[in-house]
Amino acid sequence: MNSKIIEKLEYNRIIRQLSDLAITAPAKAQALKLMPSSDFDEVKNQLIKLEYFRISCELRGQCR
Repeated sequence: MNSKIIEKLEYNRIIRQLSDLAITAPAKAQALKLMPSSDFDEVKNQLIKLEYFRISCELRGQCR
């Protein structure tokens, strides 16, 4: 993705905030490695995974 767009969207600031919310060091590192994608199928697949995780978390009562 275009670096000017990433800068304009303040993507790095958002990712730092996300990593600050992570509980473990590996989760923080993983958050900092995230990069935006313009590949529709990849984004759709990641959103599906996120939804499954959210539901699983709620069912186990482990969501904050």
